[in-house]
Amino acid sequence: NTGTTREVAAKSQVMLSCVRRTAERLASPLGCAWAGTQQRLSAPASQRTQILSAGRSRSFSSEPIAVRDYGGPKLSGSSSKAGLLVIGDEILSGKVVDTNATWLSKMLHARGVDVCRVETVGDCVEEIQDSIKRIKQRVGDGPVFTSGGIGPTHDDMTYQAIANTFGLKLKVHEETLKRMTAHYTSKGLEVNEMRLRMATLPENCDVLFTEGMWVPLAVVEGVHILPGIPRLFQSMLEAHAERFEGKEYFDIELFSDDGEGDLAKPLAEIAARNPHVKIGSYPKVTHTAGGLDGSEEGWRVRLSIIGRDQAAVLAVGEEIRNAIRIVEVTSEFPRIIGVKRGGATAGKPIPRIVGVQNSFSDRV
Repeated sequence: NTGTTREVAAKSQVMLSCVRRTAERLASPLGCAWAGTQQRLSAPASQRTQILSAGRSRSFSSEPIAVRDYGGPKLSGSSSKAGLLVIGDEILSGKVVDTNATWLSKMLHARGVDVCRVETVGDCVEEIQDSIKRIKQRVGDGPVFTSGGIGPTHDDMTYQAIANTFGLKLKVHEETLKRMTAHYTSKGLEVNEMRLRMATLPENCDVLFTEGMWVPLAVVEGVHILPGIPRLFQSMLEAHAERFEGKEYFDIELFSDDGEGDLAKPLAEIAARNPHVKIGSYPKVTHTAGGLDGSEEGWRVRLSIIGRDQAAVLAVGEEIRNAIRIVEVTSEFPRIIGVKRGGATAGKPIPRIVGVQNSFSDRV
């Protein structure tokens, strides 16, 4: 069969190309690690699959229906987007578990900033550059964060990669050097050639300092360069959190004792009619309410309805109530959805709009 022969030949060429690129990477003195890849799945209309932002999939075996793309936040009323690049061979090899992405996403989400891209690459200048360009294109004028790769060793390449990305040179930052020297001198250590790398930043970058730390938070064209150590990463961002702010949002949570397969079609139809409200479906994964401490209620799926138009969120919540079976949940669970912007309560949590409160409401 000529068609089959051509297809096999084409696949062989692709495989040879992949092998060639792999060999080139392995031969590189930089020891580049492969970044994670995303695949787009295709299926016949009778079994169409939508890939959700959380990485889960839903299949609909009935007639195809219009379902919006879940490739990222679609919360109306805010142009504030952000992205994160996690850097380190140790992350890709599984030797170290990254927690910075989760922490940053929660922090920015609470401040009304939509995280629309998180990537992970190894200690490779070219890989870092490519990812930064992709993320910058996705977030526009929004902030980009990097985690890791700014230490004193040969595999710490983030400063060089960011400088290359924007056509800049590296230069010793005098204030950083001064602070670093005082820190190491107090410990009886010298600032040797390798430690000096940690004070050698992209030229003309903005540098923010955190009280009690010498480590700089260098900012280049909106790219915030941070250490990978979670304690430092979190402390430095918390100290400058006011720089990152978007429009507040509203959140309803509902609970159902039906399975996700039973809820999928009506939820997809409602989502298609309301493109600026995000509807998330999260099945119970433990015997104690899917990780929501203290609840022994008989629910199987937790639904999250989020948007920046309160009336629209409430309307979608009511539409879901009328379309599927909702159960009451009376136990306490986390209730923070954002941060107040001004006045005497600035910085305080905004209570979540809970789907069914019952006896919980008199304990608030």
